[in-house]
Parts: sequence; C-alpha cells; structure tokens
Amino acid sequence: MTLRSSVAALLTLTVLSGPGSLAEAPADAPLAAPPKTIKIEVSPYMAWAPIHIAQAEGCFREAGLDVEYMTMRGDREGLPAVVQGRLDVLAGFIRPSYFNLIGRGANIRFVADKGHVEDEGCSYRAFLARRELVESGALASLDGIRGLRLSGEKTALSFYGTSHLLAKAGVLPEEVVLIHVPTAAKLDAFRTGAIDIANTSEPWVTRIIRAGDAVLWLPDHEVTPGFQHSFILFGPRLLETDRDAGRKFMVGYLRGVRIYNQGKTDRNVRIVAEATGLDEELVRATCWPPVRNSGEIDTASMSEYQQWAFEQGLIDSVIPVERFWDPSFIEHANHVLRGE
Repeated sequence: MTLRSSVAALLTLTVLSGPGSLAEAPADAPLAAPPKTIKIEVSPYMAWAPIHIAQAEGCFREAGLDVEYMTMRGDREGLPAVVQGRLDVLAGFIRPSYFNLIGRGANIRFVADKGHVEDEGCSYRAFLARRELVESGALASLDGIRGLRLSGEKTALSFYGTSHLLAKAGVLPEEVVLIHVPTAAKLDAFRTGAIDIANTSEPWVTRIIRAGDAVLWLPDHEVTPGFQHSFILFGPRLLETDRDAGRKFMVGYLRGVRIYNQGKTDRNVRIVAEATGLDEELVRATCWPPVRNSGEIDTASMSEYQQWAFEQGLIDSVIPVERFWDPSFIEHANHVLRGE
C-alpha cells in the first residue's frame, strides 16, 4: 500500500468510526435548530436588573435564543420601534402613550411584571422631602404640602404618585407649585432648595438621602399601594408570527427573575453593578424593585391607572384588560419551569 492510499484509508476510517462521526448518527436525524434572535430594548438602570441577570446567567441562551440588546432614547424611540416591528421586546414604565396606541389598534401587549409596589418592605420608589421641612414638623400632616414646590410633570411616571398624594392630602393641584425636574437633577434641586418634595426611584432614593438634603418622607406603598409601574411588552412578531420565540423569551426571563429574587447575592450584585455602571456598594445598599416569580401583573392597578389618565385627559378611553394583557406567555413559561 502506498503512502497516499494509507493516508486516504486512515481518513476514511476516522470519518466513519471516530467519535461524533456521521456514521454514528441515523441518516434521518434532525439537525439542531439554530437559536432564534430577538431584539430587546434595555437600559443601564436598576429596573432592568432581572433582564441583565437572565442574560449573564445564560437563561436566554438555554431557552434557545440569541438576544440582541438595543439601546434607545426611552419611549420616543422604543415605542415606535416595537409598534413597527423593528423591536421585539420593550421593557418599560407605564405611561399613557401605551394605552393610547393599543386603543388605536397597535398590536402590542403587556406580557409580564418587571416591577410593582409592594405593601411593605424596602421602598424602591418613595417620596423624598427636604430635611428641614420634615424635622420642623411642617410635614407631620399631609396637607402640609400646600404651597410647597413639588417635582411633577404630567406624563411622567412620578406624576401618578404625586397626583394621588395631592388627593390623599385634600390639596388641589393649583395649591402647590409643580416643577418638572429630570430624575438625575433632583439631587441638586434638593441641595439648592429648588424643590421641596419629589417622587423618585432607586438608586436616586439612596443617593439623595446620602447627600443629606432630603429624607425619605413617604414610601410609595402609602400612596399608591400595589401600583404596577413596570412591565415587559411584546410587539407584533412575538404576538403573531413567531409566538414560539415569545414563549422562549418568557422562559428565559422568568428563570432570570427567579435568580434575581434570590436577593443581593455576590453574583447578582456584581452582574447588576457591571450592567448599570454603579458601584457594588451602592447596588447592595439600594432597594431592588419587587418582581413576581410568576410574571403576573396587577391588571386592576393598570385599569385604575387608565381611569386616572382618562380623567387627566391623557388617554382617549379606558380599554379592557383583555386588550392590553396577554397572560399566555407566562402561563407557558411557568408550566415549563415547573417541569410540567
């Protein structure tokens, strides 16, 4: 046998009998399906922690997905993108615009919890007030807000809480001064005395309190108990043409939520710190937004929000639950995660 024929024979033997060779697999064995790619909008904030953890721990990959992160400038870019199908998943905060679009026929639906107000415990969202006002007793009664400067802008998430605070205090909107202050500017606004009270979320609650000019006055659960402020939303592709990809995403997401709900483990803190750019010590010190393992949302709370928005002239009409909420994806995911 020549050298050339010996090499050829050796290669043939290797192909036919080597580990993992084609000879070992039946001719009709199906090829593994390549992972599906979905596009999701994310932001480097605490409220996206379950998604960052799911991605870092391989939950989406295990579910058979490649997740492409898209960075967008809030609702002004993200909402049109998901309505038009250029984005598959939007993780956001409740706003009137979502209900207006659904009411006008947009094929988008809320599909899972991303953050809500719990009736007790650490407050991810809260009302902060200038320290001297609280320490002087000026805010011992809620109607002490009369005449004060409150951070508030009608279409912002925080205005829902501010509006309920006014109603609870028996104070009319015209009896306070409402000032629009972006979240990142609230620390300086308290420092300079530009505002007296503001509703905000972590990590700004901890940052502002640490700066010393304001204190935690009222946790959100004393003003808007059970409020469903954050959600996962699907666009047309996952709702219509590729529901399987939507189901896979939800399995991965709820796996991430379960890891997230293990609390401030060293691993979770490190993942959140890397994703948000925050110091690990600050991440550990903040209150994390509650997210239900099941993914269920409080639809009654969202209907109450709609009623408020309608009365404020912010939405066209109040739409029924079945038009804004699709529970089928979390139902499937929970069956999978229970091993059923």
